[in-house]
Amino acid sequence: MAARSTAHRFVPCVKEIKKSKREARQMITDGNRNHEDDPETVRLSLLDEPDAHCESVAGLYSWSENCEHPTPFAVFLDLTGLSEEIFGDCISADMATAARNMGYMELAHLANALDDYSARPNETGAYARALVETEMRP
Repeated sequence: MAARSTAHRFVPCVKEIKKSKREARQMITDGNRNHEDDPETVRLSLLDEPDAHCESVAGLYSWSENCEHPTPFAVFLDLTGLSEEIFGDCISADMATAARNMGYMELAHLANALDDYSARPNETGAYARALVETEMRP
């Protein structure tokens, strides 16, 4: 008897996972919490499902949550000029300190995000602004 592929067994599992994510999002939207009013929910939604060209910015943001200031995400905002647009000034005053605090993983995340920004500055810039705005909302 020929060996039968087991790939067909996993397809329903993937569909169920996607369905579960949709149902969870719908529960948040329809539940006691209003999706638009809760900045934490909006931020998590942005991080969980970024646009294809913003995945590296989402990765940089997530990685930066575990870093001390100036974070790699703050350096990204400064290098792209977004911090001046949003805050009116650079937020990483000392780039030498920022560079000393970054290891190879932080630099890799930063490089990937800058590469995506160079290809699509408007889309990645709007995405980064949206992440920052969720932090600024009460």
